[in-house]
Amino acid sequence: MTDFDKTEGKGKTEKASYDTFCLFPTEEKGKLAAAYSLNCSFADGKLQCGIGYERYHDRNGEEVATGAAEGIRAVYVMEAWSDGGGTELQPYYFIRTDKGEAMQYVSLSDGYITKANLGKNANMAAVSAPDGTTRIVICGDGGAYCVDGEDWTKIEDVDEAQGTAAICFSKNRVFLGEKPCKLLYSNPELPWDFTHSYDEGGYVYLPLNKGNIVDMLEYGEWVYVFFQRGIMRVKPDGLARNFQVEEVSYFGGEIFGGSVGICENWIFFLSENGICRFDGRNVERVGKQYGVTPSKEGGVCTHATVGDYYVLKYPENSFGTERTIALRADGKDGYFLSDYVGLNECNRMPICSVDNALATLRLGGKLPTGEEFVFESGFLELGGVGRKHLKSVTLYGEGCMTFSVLCDEDEEHFEVEDLPYKLKLRVGMRGEDFSLRFVLEQGAKVRRVVLEYERLD
Repeated sequence: MTDFDKTEGKGKTEKASYDTFCLFPTEEKGKLAAAYSLNCSFADGKLQCGIGYERYHDRNGEEVATGAAEGIRAVYVMEAWSDGGGTELQPYYFIRTDKGEAMQYVSLSDGYITKANLGKNANMAAVSAPDGTTRIVICGDGGAYCVDGEDWTKIEDVDEAQGTAAICFSKNRVFLGEKPCKLLYSNPELPWDFTHSYDEGGYVYLPLNKGNIVDMLEYGEWVYVFFQRGIMRVKPDGLARNFQVEEVSYFGGEIFGGSVGICENWIFFLSENGICRFDGRNVERVGKQYGVTPSKEGGVCTHATVGDYYVLKYPENSFGTERTIALRADGKDGYFLSDYVGLNECNRMPICSVDNALATLRLGGKLPTGEEFVFESGFLELGGVGRKHLKSVTLYGEGCMTFSVLCDEDEEHFEVEDLPYKLKLRVGMRGEDFSLRFVLEQGAKVRRVVLEYERLD
């Protein structure tokens, strides 16, 4: 709450106390709202560092290069058994570019080699046969391939002219969603074989009135198939003749491929109307206050799950560029992040490229060079119209940060080396419009801010 009290001196010293931080303007007393914020979380009303990164290391403890970051749309990290006995793991590293190129790291070349052009929308999965043999199945707008080591074999059962970016490995079968509505399923004994038969490999046509298949995932006992304008689910129970196919009630806007992912106990995805949360039966729109308005003009999404946050990189219509948002699964926190090159979820791992090397996103991680955990408040009321003398600001929290007071054309900066829970800073600035700026260092947190001031007019 904001309170006022009189102290000894020439005039009346008043206090403004802010016990809660928030992302959006509010009329609630005691809440300090952002005019601009990036990479900062507001969980439990406290200002703190949001999601960052840490370096990815292979099994030998070595960093893995991704090459120049320009043009990387998504990065992938996978492992597969190189023999049927399951005794030797082989790493796979892939890149998908803005131009639609699918590239693989080739050890002999010590770099990434273009293997195919699958279009802007593509995806992949590591799939294992009952004997432990593993392959990588990759699909996109330009067809599908089975990858064994560095050998790519085209899957002829997928129509290259139609293509697909929807893939899911469930119950020993690979499911591919060929546009517009053809669902292919593989032989469970050889899950990269789609040769048509009655109970092994084959396909089924789903309803045509929902647009193209755009995404797919396993959730519970079902495989959920997302179309542009609808959702179906398939229960792959044993023989193909026993598959159950059901329609899920959905009346929202167009669904974006690349946005569908699991966080906590929900499926999240992006529609043209905003972010949606789905429990397998019912869809609800969440995070309305964040103003997510995606562009439908050739936009491509990627996503990842970081702890209990759904992280989405999407083309923002109103900004004319890409934005990345982190939304906590329960809806009680959300904020915007810096742009991470190649952001993607691969085998439930949130992966990206930082400084031309693989990295993973995590809560409490650090930021790429040049990025900041920054929070700038709007103008503070401080008793209404008129000039004031801001005497001091007391910070409650922990960690290191740069704190600034901005007033009209002036700024006063304070380097807080290690906030000892409570620190009173003498400011002594005079003016009318005051605002506060925090640049946090990794691990810092601000719980409360108290300002002491006098009115001059």
